[in-house]
Amino acid sequence: MKKFKRIAVINVLNLPKFAEEALRGYSDNEIIFPVSDSQSEDETIKLIGDSDAILGSWNSTITPRVLDACPNIKYIGICGTSLTKVDVENVKKRGIVLKNVVDYGDEATAEFIFAQLLNLFRGFGKYQWDDQPSELNGKKIGIIGLGAVGRQVARLSLGFNMNVSYFSRSHNSEWESKGLVFKELEDLLLSCDVISLNVPRNLTILTKKEFDLIKPKTVLVNTAIGTVFDFSSFVDWVKRGKNFAIFDNQEYIDQIKDLPNVIAPAVTAGKTKESADRLGQKVLDNIKSYLNL
Repeated sequence: MKKFKRIAVINVLNLPKFAEEALRGYSDNEIIFPVSDSQSEDETIKLIGDSDAILGSWNSTITPRVLDACPNIKYIGICGTSLTKVDVENVKKRGIVLKNVVDYGDEATAEFIFAQLLNLFRGFGKYQWDDQPSELNGKKIGIIGLGAVGRQVARLSLGFNMNVSYFSRSHNSEWESKGLVFKELEDLLLSCDVISLNVPRNLTILTKKEFDLIKPKTVLVNTAIGTVFDFSSFVDWVKRGKNFAIFDNQEYIDQIKDLPNVIAPAVTAGKTKESADRLGQKVLDNIKSYLNL
């Protein structure tokens, strides 16, 4: 069976045991799974050494200096979706194969969103959306970004018989046939009870102008990564009226933990046993595809 000479793991991957065990079979040398992330270029270079394959996470930084110092690299596998910390252009110039993983935590993220919405609308947690417990049935939800997570949110929204609108770079006739209504961003912000941000990392979609359009008593849900809205404008917005915000704990936690009407459970939305299993299997599939197994 084809194998790599050595697979270097440069970040904590949080892969299930079956994936870790299978990976050992694709390396001639022992694979060491670190308990903490590499903290510097020098540490990353030392971990890689003469390895011909790297496995990292969304938090792995691959720079030209790392690539220069480790000329044996032929394969880089990111055990996650984001490639923002990888010098993709430089990797491609060197003929290195770069693979990431998509569509593994979307179901879990959508379930997280609706668990928090149910708690809020029914008053099961610290806050209650209205003076009396309310149903999601019939409420208006606007989805900004109809990618993988956005589609999962739409699926559950329709299941709860919500009125679902969306804003995206282009129309999606498939989902419109299922009941979604395309709205321009301004119209969506003016009309919805719930707004779900499902945009790519660091795509700033809401500024002060947009926050000023959102009607009172609206719930803003954000599980996107990075800077997807102007933070100071968000703080002003959530403090006025009876607005609420729901966050995945991974982002903004230090800035939002003391704000009123902000819900940020100490969990990561996309992390479940099932999502870890999907991630692990897709990491293995990427490697097998590269090795033509």
